[in-house]
Amino acid sequence: MTDEKKNYGSGTICDCEERVCDCKEKACDCEKSESKCECGAEQRYGSDINEEELQEIYHDAMLGKVSVEILRPLSKDRTFRDMLTKQYVGYDNIAKKTEDYAEVRNVQLKDPTGFSKGMMYCTTMINTVKDKSNSKLAEIMIQGINMGIISLTKISNKLKNEGKSNAFVDEMSDLLQEYLTQTKTFL
Repeated sequence: MTDEKKNYGSGTICDCEERVCDCKEKACDCEKSESKCECGAEQRYGSDINEEELQEIYHDAMLGKVSVEILRPLSKDRTFRDMLTKQYVGYDNIAKKTEDYAEVRNVQLKDPTGFSKGMMYCTTMINTVKDKSNSKLAEIMIQGINMGIISLTKISNKLKNEGKSNAFVDEMSDLLQEYLTQTKTFL
């Protein structure tokens, strides 16, 4: 990643380059790792998330990107397309963070299948045959956002019941809530 610096010691990804690790490995995952952040942008992702939960977050982010790719060309409204482009960037950022986190921990993330992408495309085309208005496109996006919110809420509730939390879940949930609010203005 060019703009974003990554620190993985103790599960920390940070926007600055401040990092202390006794083993001096750039992508270290040893117990000696310790992150220090002077910039205040430190985000703790920690080990409270398992492989399946990380995969779900990644899957939601990737499906968000696919949804935007499908819907954006259907809109003639520049404001709506700009909103979708900003949402794409947000989904892409989360996807990249989860990819980086998974790579360091040797977790293999799976992209949504071609079949699921094809189904999304076909369903969208069928639902927009007669109506390609911003309202209709926003409705489709809102349905997808709500599905993401539901899946993240399940993960969040499970973690809370275990006395845990995870910043990936929190960040993606906040992002989806923001996108839901933005998209509702086009109904």
